Amino acid sequence: MSARTASATSAAYELGPPQDLELKGKALAVVARAVVGHSSAAPARTPLVGREADLAQLDLVARRAFAERRPYLVSLIAPAGTGKSRLVEEFLNRMHSSDPSIQVAVAQCLPYGQRLTYWPMRALLLGLLDLPDDRVPPEEVLVRAGEWLKQSGSDNPAETAQILAATVGASDTDVLDRPALFAAWRSALELAAARRPLVLLVEDLHWSSDSLLDLIEFILQPRADAPMLMLALTRPELLERRPAWGGGRRNHVSLSLEPLDEGSIVQLVENILDGPAPQLIPVVVQRSEGNPFYAGEIVRTL
Repeated sequence: MSARTASATSAAYELGPPQDLELKGKALAVVARAVVGHSSAAPARTPLVGREADLAQLDLVARRAFAERRPYLVSLIAPAGTGKSRLVEEFLNRMHSSDPSIQVAVAQCLPYGQRLTYWPMRALLLGLLDLPDDRVPPEEVLVRAGEWLKQSGSDNPAETAQILAATVGASDTDVLDRPALFAAWRSALELAAARRPLVLLVEDLHWSSDSLLDLIEFILQPRADAPMLMLALTRPELLERRPAWGGGRRNHVSLSLEPLDEGSIVQLVENILDGPAPQLIPVVVQRSEGNPFYAGEIVRTL
């Protein structure tokens, strides 16, 4: 990788020594470093700033979900770069510190996700089954799902496993019965939550299919004995498709992240640079418009 790329990603990768490369079309040698592998050290993160109230609200909802043993949905709604993922990362770190038994399963919606219907549930299912995300044979997913459901006390482990596997492309069975599909997923997630508190993280929900939105709302119908918290990260475009998202339910909290105030941007800049930088502050405050991602990128670029 080039020197600039190496500077930006050195915390995530182990790199070889700098070397000069003679490249076609370049008059001068290009300094580059070989990528040896992923770094074993955790990347350094700047402290979270300006989100104390949002973090406290997430903590409160999580405590209610686990204490009352019923599912809660928190929709984090904000434009790109506002810090939804960073906020959730901090929240999950706190959760693991206080209770390492909490299980986290992640579903990632893709920009072309409306054509993939339930595909984001694949990563979520593999997480529950403790299977790696890549190149898992379909038959292994089906077998492991059946075993896991049986151990969890499912009434119909074989049938439920077939439905779960089919919805994520790990079975040749066609699932045409939508109520059965929805019931199978809710049953599976409630069984997982019964074993230990469960946090479901759904990223970029605005890219999901309408069927997946229906499934999420069905799963989160208030029922007892399911200590489950779902965090849905989404941009405001979701509300254009689903103005009534959440449906005014008592177990739904909509959390909109506002732009950071000037004081928080100043603190963010000082954290990135490990010290004050008064000459940069006016530029960053004006150009970032309170967006922490933009603020960080402006500082690093300068």
